[in-house]
Amino acid sequence: MPGLTSSGVTTYRLTTVRSLDRERSAELPVTVGCHDGGRPPLSATAKFTVHVLDENDHAPRFLQSSYSVNVRENGSVPHVPILRVHAVDPDDGPNADIWFSLADTPAAKYATIDRETGMIRARDVLDHEVATRVELVVVASDRGVPVARSSSVVVSVSVVDVNDEAPTFTRSDYSFGIYENKPRGMSMFRILPAWTTLWCT
Repeated sequence: MPGLTSSGVTTYRLTTVRSLDRERSAELPVTVGCHDGGRPPLSATAKFTVHVLDENDHAPRFLQSSYSVNVRENGSVPHVPILRVHAVDPDDGPNADIWFSLADTPAAKYATIDRETGMIRARDVLDHEVATRVELVVVASDRGVPVARSSSVVVSVSVVDVNDEAPTFTRSDYSFGIYENKPRGMSMFRILPAWTTLWCT
C-alpha cells in the first residue's frame, strides 16, 4: 500500500509501505487528501490509479504433474497425434507467453511438439516391437526478459501392440522319419516357432 512522505514544504512523495504483487492486485486506487491550517480549514482531494508492472517471478506451470497415454502402434501412418499438454503462467505480457519443446533425451527421436499449442505427435511410425514405452520430457518456457523461466513434465507413452506380425518358424523346412505301427498320440518331432505365444494346429 502507498504512503506519503514529505520532501519539502509543499512537496510530498508517494511511497510503498510494503512490497507489491501484480498477480494479487494489478491496480491500486489511491486517494490523496490535503488541508490547510486556515480558519475554517480548506481541503482538497486527488484520486488516481497506480498500475503495478510485471516482473517475471513465476515459471510456467503444467496443469498435471505428469501425463500418461496409451497409443496404438500406427504401422505406416506417421505424425499421428499422441497428446496435448497445457501450461499456465500468471505473469503478464511476454513473461506469460509459453513455448513448448522436448528435452534432448533418447526418447525425443520418437516425437515432435508444436511449440505454441503443446500438441505432441509421433515423429515417424510407432512400432510396439521396437519400443513398448516412450518417456518424453516436455519443457514449457516463457519469454521473460532478461531471464526466461521454465518447468518440465514427463509424458509416458505406452505403445499398444497390434497383431501385425505373422508367426514364423525357426527353419524353412523340416524332414524327419518315424517307424510304422507306432501308437496314436506318440510324439514325432518338436517344431519351434519363432514366437512363444502361438497356437499351432
